[in-house]
Amino acid sequence: MNIWDGMIRDYLAGRDLAGYREMWYFADSFIAREAGRNLFEAPGGTAEERQKVETVYRELSDACGAFAPLNREVWDALFPGWAGTLAEVRLDLILGLPEPYDAVVASDAGGVRNVLFDLYRWTKYLGHGSLAGAVRNLLTHELTHVLLHAAVPGLADARDGDYPTALDAITFDEGFAHLLSFRGKALGEVDWNGSDLREVRERSVQRLKEAMLCRDEAAQRDFLHTAQRGAYYDKFACMAGMLFLAELWERGGVHALAECLKGGCHGFAEQCTI
Repeated sequence: MNIWDGMIRDYLAGRDLAGYREMWYFADSFIAREAGRNLFEAPGGTAEERQKVETVYRELSDACGAFAPLNREVWDALFPGWAGTLAEVRLDLILGLPEPYDAVVASDAGGVRNVLFDLYRWTKYLGHGSLAGAVRNLLTHELTHVLLHAAVPGLADARDGDYPTALDAITFDEGFAHLLSFRGKALGEVDWNGSDLREVRERSVQRLKEAMLCRDEAAQRDFLHTAQRGAYYDKFACMAGMLFLAELWERGGVHALAECLKGGCHGFAEQCTI
């Protein structure tokens, strides 16, 4: 990964950030288009806030430099040559995104995949455990998206496709990314059949079934939003996809995941409801 930190360095030096307002992150990223507005929100500039951002910056820079993915053996099997793919990715350490966007993957106008970490948003994690662990978790999640989009032609377009196509793509894309980063653990360390996750799966699958049957356009827009936004366990498509894939892995190991990946996203939401 190539790391860009120019905006952070300007902020820590006390320079005005207004010139960054028209950067594509804020003006023309998919979240800006979704929101229908420029997203830039100037971060607080008190000495205490700058000190917190500097602490995050140092810890994140070290953690990113030493990054090794969670579930690396799965990455190796699903995405052979992944190191070469990620060499083309840019990690942008920035400021100015609104809540809840502390980590986002988006493509710039040239099609380069960028992982965006908003360090001001990350200051809320200070004092709540290891930032290095959180970085490893989030990078595993976000870079899994990058690798999936490289491995599955048309996946990015499918997420922007018609309603059933988008629902399939979101469930597939988010399912894999959540699986490989879940709770910052290796797959074998998670009790996938515990009562808590069984309840999450039942609720998520039911919601996914309702979404698949929906024909009202306004309600469809709401379903696509809540499928992947909101409280972690309420993101029904993410959870249904993740827990379906976890069951596949328990039955057939990494080979089963590889076969699922090879099959692509078409019809995936329905598979998760059977």
